[in-house]
Amino acid sequence: LVNSGEITSSVSQIDISLDTSNYKFFRLYFNGINMSADGNMEGRGSFTSTGTYSGAANYAINTVKKYPTGFDTNTYGGQSQSIWFLSHNVGGATHESWNAIIDIQPVAADADAMPIITMQTAYRDSGGAYVANFGNGMWQVPGDTMNGFRLFPSSGTLDGGKYWLWGMK
Repeated sequence: LVNSGEITSSVSQIDISLDTSNYKFFRLYFNGINMSADGNMEGRGSFTSTGTYSGAANYAINTVKKYPTGFDTNTYGGQSQSIWFLSHNVGGATHESWNAIIDIQPVAADADAMPIITMQTAYRDSGGAYVANFGNGMWQVPGDTMNGFRLFPSSGTLDGGKYWLWGMK
């Protein structure tokens, strides 16, 4: 266990540092993340090439949305995005909390490789349906290193929940 935290008051985002000098891979758990308003759950990375959490259109994300009755056929994410699109239409009520497991490979294996994430999420959407999202994303800058992960809602604030970051050597 490298880091953990609890949201006890309204925050606009959660920033989590990744110690890439001591760990090669990370697993990030989010549990019971509540939003103040209906919206999308989004993420960004902090990279050595930018020195900060980047809003540049260098994110690629492939997200699939699954209901108990079948798959949503809309496209979520894509290439050259300014965010990682993690979940669509998360509900803002207390019982509509967001949960996720995100695996992070922060260091490119060589000059042609890119940092990547894979994710699984589960939540109740604003219409009351139980939903799962899963997919993968990358930072479209070969050879870069990701040294932080930011979670934030597309609208409103994060009002509760917990997270745990595990590092693997």
